[in-house]
Parts: sequence; structure tokens; C-alpha cells
Amino acid sequence: MKLPIKKLIIGTAFLMLTNAFAGPFGLNQGDSADTLAKKGNFKPSEEPYTYIARSLTNGHSGFDLYSVVVTPQQGLCKINALGKDIVTSVYGSELTSAFNRLEQQLSEKYGKAKRYDFLRQGSIWKEPEDWTMSLLKKERTLSSFWGEKNQLADSLMSISLEAKSLSNSKGYLLLSYEFNNFDDCWKVLSKKESANL
Repeated sequence: MKLPIKKLIIGTAFLMLTNAFAGPFGLNQGDSADTLAKKGNFKPSEEPYTYIARSLTNGHSGFDLYSVVVTPQQGLCKINALGKDIVTSVYGSELTSAFNRLEQQLSEKYGKAKRYDFLRQGSIWKEPEDWTMSLLKKERTLSSFWGEKNQLADSLMSISLEAKSLSNSKGYLLLSYEFNNFDDCWKVLSKKESANL
């Protein structure tokens, strides 16, 4: 009777150790397409080496679409998580609140971000009620960035969080993770793109 209990304890400890080293959404640098298939219902997209899933085993409730870049040589090197649509006022209050909440969650794990919150000089969309329209017109930026200075865990090179606008009453958040192997991935992607010329 003691042996099964010992196995259970060892198995639980191993599971906890595995989870402790799991990357964002349970995905890790270098994961192959086959490995990712066990973590989400990934389907190939039209973009080279890019796969899309509507949900993940360890997903986040704020997102309803995930795309990953996985090359045969480097495996997983980038994750994009597309947030659910957020109905917001023309002042962007609800979108800004959602951004702040997610930024706080990320900062608790990865440290303080470098935040960019500004309106482009000379923009005509400068009144408070123009907030979402200025974002839609790409004249306003609300984003946060974690990079080398953060000494990121999980083999990450960078993280970015951006607020995006779909209309003057609707927006969403885009969260991106790039792993330490992303530069090598980018070379593969560029080479494949160049081959099509």
C-alpha cells in the first residue's frame, strides 16, 4: 500500500515542477507543432509556419484566439493572443480599464513594463470624446513592453500588450510573446518569403 502512495507523491511533485517551468498559456519555447496539438486545437493558417487555435488547455478568459509561429528548426518562437471584443465608450474607459488590469497581472509576474500612452502630435482627434477614434485612426498609442531589462523568465525575449480599436465603441487587447529563439525564427520566415519572389 505504501508504494502506490509514494508513486502518487512523486507524480504530483513532478507535475508541480513541470507546471512551474511552463511558459505563457502552458506553451514553451521550442515546442513542436505535434506538442502544441496536445495543448490546443491548432490549425495551420495561410501565413507560413503559423497556427491558430480558438482555445488552449491553459488559456486565459480574456482571449478567444491564439496564433503561434512554429518553424521546423526552432519550434515555437512567438505567441499572439487576441482579446475578446470590449464594448467601450468614446472615451475608451472600459478598454483602458481592461488594459490596466491585464498590464497589472503581467507586471506581477514579469516586473514593471515600459508604458507608452500618447496622442500623435498634430492629431485632430484630441478631445476626450475622440479617444477611441484616435486609436482607430492609429494616431493614439496605448501599449506596454517588457524586454531585456526585465530579465524575463520562461525563455522570453520580449512581451508586448497593445490596445486596439475596431470602431468608436469597440476595441480589444493584443498580447504578444517572443521567445529567445525568435531571431532565428525570423531568419527562416524571411528566407521563405524571399524564396517566393
